[in-house]
Amino acid sequence: MSGSGSGRGGGTYADSVVFVLGRARLEARVGRAAAVEPDHLLVGLGTLCRRDLDDVLGRRGPSAAERAAVAADAVRVRERFDAAGVHPRQLRRGLRDALAASGAAGAGAGGVPHRSRAARRVFTRATERSGAATVSAVDLLRAALEALTPVGLKVLAGHGISDPVAAFFPGDAATDSKTPLLDRYGRDLTALARDGKLPPLIGRGPELRALARVLLRQRKANAVLVGHAGTGKTGLVEGLAARLAAADAPAELAGARIVELSMAALVAGAPHRGDFEDRLQKVLAEARSSPEVILFIDELHTVLHAGGRGASDAANILKPALARGDLRCIGATTPGEYRRDIEDDPALQRRFEVIWVDEPSRAEAVEILAGLLESLAGHHGVDIDAEAAAAAVDLTVRHLPEQRLPDKAIDALDQACAAARIRTLTPDTSPPPAGPVRIGREEVAAAVAERARLPLERVAADEAGRLLAMEEHLRRRVVGQEEAIRAVAEAVRTGRSGLGDPRRPVGVLLFAGPTGTGKTELAKALAEFLFEDERRLVRIDLSEYQERHSISRLLGAPPGYVGHDREGQLSGPLRDHPHSVVLFDEVEKAHPEVLDILLQICDEGQLTDARGRRVPFNESVVILTTNLGSGAAAAGGAFGFLRSAKAAAEPVMAALHQELRPELLGRIGRVVVFAPLDDAALEQILDKLLAQVGERLAGRRVDLTLTGAARRLFLGRASGARAGARALEQAVERLLVQPLGRALLAGDLADGAAVRADAADGQLDFTTGPVRPEGER
Repeated sequence: MSGSGSGRGGGTYADSVVFVLGRARLEARVGRAAAVEPDHLLVGLGTLCRRDLDDVLGRRGPSAAERAAVAADAVRVRERFDAAGVHPRQLRRGLRDALAASGAAGAGAGGVPHRSRAARRVFTRATERSGAATVSAVDLLRAALEALTPVGLKVLAGHGISDPVAAFFPGDAATDSKTPLLDRYGRDLTALARDGKLPPLIGRGPELRALARVLLRQRKANAVLVGHAGTGKTGLVEGLAARLAAADAPAELAGARIVELSMAALVAGAPHRGDFEDRLQKVLAEARSSPEVILFIDELHTVLHAGGRGASDAANILKPALARGDLRCIGATTPGEYRRDIEDDPALQRRFEVIWVDEPSRAEAVEILAGLLESLAGHHGVDIDAEAAAAAVDLTVRHLPEQRLPDKAIDALDQACAAARIRTLTPDTSPPPAGPVRIGREEVAAAVAERARLPLERVAADEAGRLLAMEEHLRRRVVGQEEAIRAVAEAVRTGRSGLGDPRRPVGVLLFAGPTGTGKTELAKALAEFLFEDERRLVRIDLSEYQERHSISRLLGAPPGYVGHDREGQLSGPLRDHPHSVVLFDEVEKAHPEVLDILLQICDEGQLTDARGRRVPFNESVVILTTNLGSGAAAAGGAFGFLRSAKAAAEPVMAALHQELRPELLGRIGRVVVFAPLDDAALEQILDKLLAQVGERLAGRRVDLTLTGAARRLFLGRASGARAGARALEQAVERLLVQPLGRALLAGDLADGAAVRADAADGQLDFTTGPVRPEGER
């Protein structure tokens, strides 16, 4: 015997349960059954009751402790058989004969059969039923009796047993209950509240009073709680259950039981048409015969699809009971599912009174979290600072806009406590804490950063220092655009300071100027600075969206069209990473209807994709680029090029007002005009490009040196050209990188050589020096 196994839901299986499963598998294999069924488990339980169990266990080689534990469980199982008046050996033999005669053993499997779905549900149910950490054979017996197949039920009927659970467990409270089916397929929230197993309800007074008022009605005493996921609909019902379980419960609702009905449990194990409907009718009959019962159906819209036949069977059974007033029911669903599945059925809709459960305000959310601090601290064994509640609310509101309060704030605080707790359990180099671990704003910020997939510095309180030094970071990548860098930094700082409109993007900027001046590079540098990941730049080239129908590529195709199951090129990345820099290149080339999307993004900070889902932009920086006016600006300067952003701005702004729609320009927070690059800026860019080439050659230990004439050759190719830095990149690639690559492949340039590049007749002339020995640097 291998010892205790793991049970679902956190419990473990006793050695006796492992023994029973092994005997059940043996019975199924001998009987050539395709899978282990609950009836085989009952045979194994009968084997556990054998008088010569010690001999059976001895042949399997268990330890003395294991034999004692199995024997103790066997005594308790034998007591259940005695209570039912059934001899284990007679039942075991009868089940074997019935299973063999049933014809279900035609699979011919040679190996050990796996547990069937019904048998797996037996172990799940036994785990749920067990009040201890270990699932015993008695727990398994009860769960197996509840799930017997018609073969097993027929064998027990031959022993005069029509209700197996009641026969084997005659003294159980569940057996004596007036609502055994509700006990089986539901969860008594009032009993859980009485045992202190439900979290407290803080706030929500108006909604709680509205719910109680509906339940006191004479007819149609049914309410549906409608709210987005995470706003606390289930918590509101649990709070009502706790109120009813209290000693000072309202007299009008005193003695009421709120039972949460699980549609999944009703459907499970009902494969044939009519099984589910029959169960539901019996459950509703129990509820009608018990006026104190209030049914709670979470995810009410699932009623319309329960049983697998679409709309109607479950709903049509439920509607008459709701209309007559002999049943009280509370449902919960989201606004979208309520409109789609319940409003579409007027007969079902008018039987419920809607109670809207909106997201709480910041103050209410902080109050809710403050009330949970003691419970969370006790569970995790930590100390939680009072400021952690406000920090969890503020940080999740800012960085997790797609989720709802209070759930997201509670999860963040719970995750922070769990992370701190894990650090104390995981061996590392740091010494263990002297006292209880404290949870404050920093720990909550780390949890929010992990959930939002952001660097910790981006969420932590010291972000202000980074933002104040933003220009210095951007200058490392973008050269010669001081005015543009300053404008971008100011716009982002304004948005991050909290003074910007929280419903709009952090910043909406228009980069205008000639190509090759650093517009895209500045967007990449901004993404790297804000999110420490250049991949957070979502780049949309609007020159590809010049037709009206191309809008579907941005937001996804509507249902029924080709590609409707794929995400849009804009909506998909933004739903995955709401914190991004979104770059719309060449805005002047887009179709007018595509520009309408930009109007919505810049004004409302969100849009709706083809599936009706909200795509947030209020945590992103939106950048538009254009080359409008750059031709006129270049034509008006000395040697074909203007030398300052201020001088270049006039023709650029004139072109923008002429070509772009006024409503789009009015929604842009800042127009940043990029000046043509001067010689000093081109020198710095050349140094960066040559440093990159040097890093690539370092692997071959090639030392590259350029003369002044060679540098002047590169700068002459870019100076006065409209391509700017791009012309310089092309010149370096064509005149330097490609010839060096050919020389390395041809063997003309050996590893470790020193290369000197000089200019001659508009080309580079390479001179190779001595080869350095291996290992010399």
